Order: sequence, then C-alpha cells, then structure tokens
Amino acid sequence: MIVVTAGHVDHGKTTMLQALLGSRGLDRLPEEKRRGMTIDLGFAFLPVDDGEREETEPIAFIDVPGHKNYMRNMLCGVGGADFALLAVAADDGPMPQTLEHLAVLDLLHIRAGAILITRTDCVSRDRITQVRDEMQALIGETALGSAPIFQVSARSGDGIPGLRQFLLDAAAAMPARRQSGHFRLAMDRAFVIPGAGLVVTGTSVSGSVRTGEAVRVLGTGASGRVRTLHAQGRPVEQAFAGQRCAINLVGAALDGRSVERGDWIVAGNVAAPTSRFDARIRLLRSERMALSTGAAIHLYHGPSHVTGRVVLLDAAALDPGESALAQLVLDRAIGGQHGDRFVLRDHSASRTIGGGLIIDVFARARGRSRPARIDALAAMESAEPGQALRALLDGTAEGVDLDEFEVNRGLTASDATALYGTLPIVSIRTSDGLRGFSSKNWARLGAEVLDELARWHGRSPDSWGPPADSLLKSTSFKLPRNTVLAVVSALADEGVIVRSAHGIRLPSHQPRLPSSERAHWCELEARLRDAGLRAPSVAVLSRATGRTVAEVEATLGVAHRCGLCIRISSRRYFLLQTIRALAERVQSLALVSPDRTVTVGMVRDHVDIGRRISVEVLDFFDRAGLTRRVKDSHFVIRTPRDVFPSAEDRLARDAAPDSGPSPSCAPSDAKMRSS
Repeated sequence: MIVVTAGHVDHGKTTMLQALLGSRGLDRLPEEKRRGMTIDLGFAFLPVDDGEREETEPIAFIDVPGHKNYMRNMLCGVGGADFALLAVAADDGPMPQTLEHLAVLDLLHIRAGAILITRTDCVSRDRITQVRDEMQALIGETALGSAPIFQVSARSGDGIPGLRQFLLDAAAAMPARRQSGHFRLAMDRAFVIPGAGLVVTGTSVSGSVRTGEAVRVLGTGASGRVRTLHAQGRPVEQAFAGQRCAINLVGAALDGRSVERGDWIVAGNVAAPTSRFDARIRLLRSERMALSTGAAIHLYHGPSHVTGRVVLLDAAALDPGESALAQLVLDRAIGGQHGDRFVLRDHSASRTIGGGLIIDVFARARGRSRPARIDALAAMESAEPGQALRALLDGTAEGVDLDEFEVNRGLTASDATALYGTLPIVSIRTSDGLRGFSSKNWARLGAEVLDELARWHGRSPDSWGPPADSLLKSTSFKLPRNTVLAVVSALADEGVIVRSAHGIRLPSHQPRLPSSERAHWCELEARLRDAGLRAPSVAVLSRATGRTVAEVEATLGVAHRCGLCIRISSRRYFLLQTIRALAERVQSLALVSPDRTVTVGMVRDHVDIGRRISVEVLDFFDRAGLTRRVKDSHFVIRTPRDVFPSAEDRLARDAAPDSGPSPSCAPSDAKMRSS
C-alpha cells in the first residue's frame, strides 16, 4: 500500500509521520530543515509485522509539500497512491491548501484514507469538535466521504498507536492491483550511485518488471537493463504495479542526464508519447466561471507537468461541478494510457480547476466532435476492456482498429487473445494492422458484398467482376482501400467470393466470351503466347493482325473482363500464365536479393524484357498487391499463386471443404470467431 500525506503547510504532516514511523522517520533536505517546511517529496516505509502473521511488504509513505508555491511537487507525489492521510491542524482548522489538496485527492479518485486532526494538545475539546464537524462537511461529497477522522498529537503521542494499527489493518485489507498489462513506472527521482550507476525511483502503475529485463525511457527512446530492484524499500527480484520502486539501470545511453522527473520507465508495447488525447474532464464546483473551448491550462499527469489547451467535444461550455468529453491539446508530448487520471490548473497555475480521466491517446484532430466519434468515446469510457470493445464493435459498422485498442488499454498479447476469445468478433489483418468487426456487422458486410456482385453480374454478364478495391463503393460500408482489400481477401478465403487479378465474382458466375469476338481473340491469344514474356503492345498487335487499334482494344477488353487475359497498362495485355510466370521470376529475384527487393533494372537485366515493359509490369504488380513499392524498390508481399491463381487453383479452392480458418487466419493474424 502507498500512503500519501496531504494538507496545508505547517499543519503537522511531517511531524505526525515521524511520530508514526519512529526511528524510520523521513530524511529531509537541508533546506527543508532550515526553513521548517516540506519543499520536495519525502519517502519512508513502515514494516507490516505484528508478530502474529507472516511479514508482508512494508507500507510506503510519500510526504508531499503543503505550501501553495510547491503545488507542482505535491501533484508529482500524489499520483499512484492507494491511500491518503489528509491533515488539518486543530488550532488553524481547514485552510486554502486543505481544500485544494482535498480537491486533488477527489479528482484522482483516491477513495481510501483518513482525516487527521493534528496538534490536539494545543486546543480545547470544543475546538476539536468544531474542526471535526467542519471536515466532516467538507469531505461529504468527495471520494473520501466515508473516511474516518483521527485526533492525534505528535508531541504527546495521543492517537498515534490507533492510527498505526488502522494503517496496518488497511494495508492487510487493501485489494491487490491488477498485475496484467505492460510495465509502466512514473519516475519522480533519478540519481547516480558510485559503483552502481543510475538509480530511478517512482510508482509502478501497471505490469511488472524483473531483474535482467530490458526497459526504456519513454520519449527519449534510451534503453537499458534492470540490474537490481527495490520494491517498498526491500531488495526483490520482481516488482509489481502498486509498489514504490527503486531501479538500478545499466545502459550505454543511460546516465544522470538522460532522465528527469516526469519521464516514464516502460517495457513492452506501450503507447508512444502523445500531445493530444481525448478525456472525460470535470470542473470543480468551487469555480466561479464556466470553462470554454480554447482555455489555457496546466496539466499534471503522474510526475509530468505540461501546458496546453482544452477543446470541449460534446458541450459549448463546461459549468462548475459538471463533466464533459474534451480533447487536451498539449505543448509537449506525455506518456499516457486509458484510465490514467490527471489534474488541471488554471493558465497561471495558481489554482486547481478540475481534472479528468484519459479515454483515448489516439485522438483525432479532424472530426473529433462528430456524433460517431462522440459515441465511440462514450463506448471506450468503460473501465472494463471487454465491455468497451463490445460496445465499440456493435456501434461501429466500419470496424475497430484492434492494434490501437490494445495499445490504448495497455493490453499484452496474452491479454488481448484472452479478451477476443470472450467476444463474437471477426478480425482481419490489413496493411495498417488488425481490424475487428462484430459477428453481426461482418455478416451484414458479407451480405452486401453478395448483393453488389449479383447486381454487377446482372448488368455485365460477360464481365468477370469489379476490381477488388471498388467492391464496396456502392454499399453502406465506407472503408479505406487497405481495409477493403483485406475484407476481399478474407471473404475469398471463406469461399464467399472468388478473387483474381481480373476482379471479383460470385462462385456461381462464369463469364463467357461473346461468339462475335472468339475468332479475333484466338488470333490475339496465339500472338500473345508466341511473344512469351515480351508481350507486344496494342499498336504492335494492330499492325500484326491488320485490324485497327480500336478493334484490338475492344476484343482484348472483352477478353480481360472474361478473365482470359490481364491488362497491365493502357497499352499492354498479358495472358494469365505469362503474368504468373513473370511474377514467379520477380519473386525469385527478390529471394536472392540482399535486401529482399527488386528494381526495374534487376527485372530488365535478369528477365530480359526491356526497361519499358519492366516499368509497366512492376507498376501493375504494385496495384495487384503482389509487391509494395518503397522509393525505387519493390517488396514482394504475397505469393504469385495467391494473386494470380490458375483455373486449377480456383477450382481446388472452390471445391475445398470448409475445415475452419486457414493458417493465415490465426487469431493474431486474421479472422477470429467466438459464438
């Protein structure tokens, strides 16, 4: 359990903590001792061992400053705490920082704690009763509304034993934090120990880390290895979420200058730092004016502090005491994740005005206030990942970016696999990542594809079918091109449709060449076959056959729509077996290339088809999905058999029994189902 102190300056927080801990009191900075006040964070641990039960991990204490000038340090220390001790001096009663600290604890949703009335030896019993009543009224509607109130005196020791026992009992009853997710540590201190190197300390907010494990500093990208670990003040081999940790890091790029307060030490696939995120924010009831879009703010997230502005999404203005969806646009990127809480202060950082909870770190700059986006944020707001994903899938016909969902929620690969197994979900792998559909929406998508193909075949019975990337243009599904191609691939693997380089068709549709074109096609087919890999242009075929260019183009166009040849450019057609042979040659060239790519020059020199045809062929392979161009190189991303199946391949695939998802449809790679 991590306990944070809070309260107005000079209300006895540190003195009370030293009395509570005895000889294990906090070591203070020389400046703090000279001035008699807390300036920066103080740390200490109280062993949990009452002689009757086995020793458990110590209770960690974070002592934060109470002076208004050091509010930034207070906000750095309070994030990640499980339990709060809010101190108020009996002689002074509630003061400005008492109220602000209470507001911060409420905004950070710290529900477990106790109220301490200190310096009770200095006042009468009536005064103590008066302060008790005032504090009971103040905490009434906050997260600490049910917290007990203790009367203590550090000087006389009154109330200290009872408070200590209360903390020990609270620690024993404190539920363990979820240990799933990637490791994230909010760093609040860094220093160098001679002979050991860099040591960072902070609160672990998710996941776990072991000695020897690789970690990195989020944002700077500096990486290192965990040499030794301390958790809750003790040496350990593994540290978990909810613990105060000290980590000795080793790495070539890690030293005392490479990290600073506010950095995050992470492991695994956590979200990259972002300067824009969507959130639910709440304005304090004590504010006198509404918050409007564009308002400048100071944001405190864990140990991070950054300036920015607020953009309201579902309200024209945010009234005091109310909440709204908002986008926080920051002047510097921070490391955040869904569920993280933050505090907002006004433009001059002179007072706390509100706070909130991060919903989505993949915020959209465009369309951020559209109804569909507001509905999506409302769905994502749920704290339970399964409930949030189900709502997203049901409410988004175009599917959900599952890679973004996993990273935003901090899910590990095993977390995600377990989650998907509980939902009726179908997912497909696109060039941008994994996209998921609800079973209902996937079935509707398939039905609309079949209806569209039936209409196409009715209009053009002699045509093979529409190109893959235009298949959904007339449906109610508005998907990006890469998703459309992935949908086509998945439906073809299911046997719902037949896919080839000529287009998409229903399994029951077989185009036929009109009788008026057959004789001319036979002549053109023979010349294309005789030419081999160096297919002649339309103009050359026109001269060779004695027909006009228009007549040749018309016949080749019909043959292309019937799947008898393939148009690779406005001037050239190939037979299917020829283009597949070229594809296999290109694949072979890529396999022996040092960087696994091919270029126009390689195809020209090794296939001997000339530069012009090489350019046309590689451009066509990029469009067909065999290759992907990066600058002047082309990566082979699919097999020739998949892109240019022969008649035998198509018949074998159409006749194959349904034996479940193919290997390319493994849960981490393509389709997943759960009824």
